[in-house]
Amino acid sequence: MSKAMELIVAGHVKLKNRHALADLLAHRRRVLVELQAVSGIDPAKFVQAVQDEIAVIEAGSTSSSRRRARCRKTNSAKAWPRQR
Repeated sequence: MSKAMELIVAGHVKLKNRHALADLLAHRRRVLVELQAVSGIDPAKFVQAVQDEIAVIEAGSTSSSRRRARCRKTNSAKAWPRQR
């Protein structure tokens, strides 16, 4: 797995840049489709590398989504305190 991709994804997650994560994921999926269509060479290693990167991006997207959900719950609890 690419350490560079892990760092890129971690940066986008830290900055809460879900749009950039979505763009990155879409790009890697396009690259995967193009690699799978290649003939004349064996792209298996490259396909595996791109699939690994897609997994890292998806994990980052999921992590980012969970953080947003927790923030919404926390913020709504602060905005609407329980009445006793």
